[in-house]
Amino acid sequence: MFELDDVGLLDKVTPTQLKTAEEISQFEIDENLSGSERVLYLLQKGQEVQISNAISKLPEELCSGPQSITTAILRELTKLHEKCSDKIQIQACEVFVKLFKKEQQINSLLCENLLPIIIEGTHLRSSEMSSHWITCLLSIITLLPNDVIHSKILPIVWKKKELTQTVQSRIAACKLVCAVAPCLDRTSIIHNLMPTIKSLCQDIEYDVRSTMASNLAAIAACLDKDTNCNTLLHEIEDLAKDEEAVVSYAVLDTIAEIINYIDGESVTEKVMPLFKYYLDNTSLRQSTGLPQLSNVFGKMCYMLSNYCNDDTRNWYASFYRKLCTVGLSESARQRRRDSIIAIDINSPQDKEMLCRKHAAYNFPAMLEFVGANNFQTELQNSFHLLCNDPSSRVRRTISASFHEVCYLLKPHANIIQGELISLLYDNSLSVTETIIKNIGDILQSQMESHGIQNKSAPELVNAVIDSFNTILSGNNWRMKVQCIAELKSLHLCFPQEIVYKKFFAELYKTLLDHNCAPVNQELCSTLSFLFKNFRRMEYRADIINNFITDFCKSPYCYHRILYTELCKFVIRDFSSAFFKMHFFKPLITFADDPVIDVRLRFALMLSNLKSLLKLPTDEKLAHSLEVSIRKMLTFDRCVSVNATIRQAVFDCDSLEIAVEAVGYSIRNNESALLTEDEKKEEFEKQIEKTPRRGSIKVPPPISTSPTTKNNVVKSKPSMSPTKQKSPINTSTLTVHRLSPTVSTSSDHQRRNNSAETHDKQRRKVASAIKH
Repeated sequence: MFELDDVGLLDKVTPTQLKTAEEISQFEIDENLSGSERVLYLLQKGQEVQISNAISKLPEELCSGPQSITTAILRELTKLHEKCSDKIQIQACEVFVKLFKKEQQINSLLCENLLPIIIEGTHLRSSEMSSHWITCLLSIITLLPNDVIHSKILPIVWKKKELTQTVQSRIAACKLVCAVAPCLDRTSIIHNLMPTIKSLCQDIEYDVRSTMASNLAAIAACLDKDTNCNTLLHEIEDLAKDEEAVVSYAVLDTIAEIINYIDGESVTEKVMPLFKYYLDNTSLRQSTGLPQLSNVFGKMCYMLSNYCNDDTRNWYASFYRKLCTVGLSESARQRRRDSIIAIDINSPQDKEMLCRKHAAYNFPAMLEFVGANNFQTELQNSFHLLCNDPSSRVRRTISASFHEVCYLLKPHANIIQGELISLLYDNSLSVTETIIKNIGDILQSQMESHGIQNKSAPELVNAVIDSFNTILSGNNWRMKVQCIAELKSLHLCFPQEIVYKKFFAELYKTLLDHNCAPVNQELCSTLSFLFKNFRRMEYRADIINNFITDFCKSPYCYHRILYTELCKFVIRDFSSAFFKMHFFKPLITFADDPVIDVRLRFALMLSNLKSLLKLPTDEKLAHSLEVSIRKMLTFDRCVSVNATIRQAVFDCDSLEIAVEAVGYSIRNNESALLTEDEKKEEFEKQIEKTPRRGSIKVPPPISTSPTTKNNVVKSKPSMSPTKQKSPINTSTLTVHRLSPTVSTSSDHQRRNNSAETHDKQRRKVASAIKH
């Protein structure tokens, strides 16, 4: 290391480079000032950076001080345009919106002081700054009173719509009209806004006309059907036949949205001929508006479905099939290629690709329009072409809606298994990621549609596994987590033998080799969920043995840490009895683990482990857990582990171990009172009793909500054939805390007395009910 003196830097520093006392004093602020007084001081005498800080504090400090301070701050803000730079004014736009949304109780004060600042900003010569202030005004219009809108906002609209104003001002007038319309009643719109709307729709600049055309639907929502049919629909017809293609295609989306606000006669006589005019005047090879038409085509067909006859429906479907093949030659349909990264909207090839991409986006709407029964004759070939399109963007778009197509095709969704396998094997990672996001819903729809075809089942399984491995080979861990979570529905789609030997084995192998913590956590969750739904006992036994051998007894500490994660999800999905039988004893051996992180993970689970215990059944496990805790408290020298253990002991002291009642059983009509843990245990017992070949029907799996920590545990239903009786009070179960010593004979005597007291109370209740 070297000193500043060694290089002579201190000698080069001159007194003129240092701040003088007067300059330093300009940045000093009295510490006794309150928050609002500090903001006022900075607005009056602060430098630019201090003014910026004061403006950012306005939402918190404006109303925190006296009324006089608030008025003075608002008065200072009126000088904003004079002494502040553009950067601070942009910041002020955002802060003013927050103020209007937050300070509803002083809205009148803000309207008197801040609204003139915003209105003045909309008239600035700088088009960039004016657009920022117009955006601010658009954000607060709905928060203003009606009298303020009539007195201050409408004059701005009338002024900016004049032809003497700039094009940007007239475009701003279009946006203001659409923002003001929902705040006014129908009469005010007709008298105050309708002349302005007509003027803007007939403006000499096509940018103004296209902006107004794309916003007419918001105005139509505020009017009645008669006004829309007589006034707005006439303007829409003129705009649709505009000489500029930008204007005529901008009104397309408005036509689709305005159908809900006009009567059926106008739809049949005006809207449908207008849509046919678009289709007749659009060339599939040279038209510049073909991508816009393709984008809105599905929406238009869906909105017009109730007004179409069979001939019109078939003609629309035929036009859609042409949109799906725009730009594709016979040779191009047989091969795939990846699109260039940057799209040039002026390039004919990219326009054709965008047209097919929009057609793929609209496929679910067209399927709804045509009907699932007509899919094979009308749309199956187009669907096949979109799934095998040369552009990966088109394939990715159709992959994003594949689950919707499967849902609409039920119960015949299995007819598109070939396309599903094709997309799963796609060589583009973006396509694979898109299709795998909804693979659970897709496979369930396939299963509900007469099952997965036997011939394609092995290929479909291999395709899902291949796409799974493709995603795992990437670097997007969030995508990996989402992909693994989708595999939880596999038990509903495939036989358990395939799930166990194919998918479960692949997930298990990934858990052993992967080193990303969020991914491994989701892997543990999915493995535990699939493990719960296996009915064959040999599969369950192998999984338990592998968990203990490969993770609990692994020589690698990371695998032993994963065993604690597996135990958390086993506790969530299985009953406490199942966990205590197979996983409890191996887990408490981690108290002697040589690695600090393993002992620390075990210490964090102590309170969960104690909540699973029941006396007197688990007395030995309670004693083993207590011995492990004492050993770690006594011999563990790691500070973090010791502190965690002490906190865990403190948490365990607040827990009580449930004591099982002796000589009492719950009757059949009390089965609804069973806890979640008891339901899980009953389900596991039924699985154990089920023969291997499945002659007994097993109920469906229970929900996977976390294990309830209920300290009072009820007994099982009595298996003896007894006469049905009314439910009795089962709330008198005795609970005890985990004692630091082993239970003595006095403890057993106290529990026996408790059981006798419970029997006496039960007999009294039964006698009272009988009489």
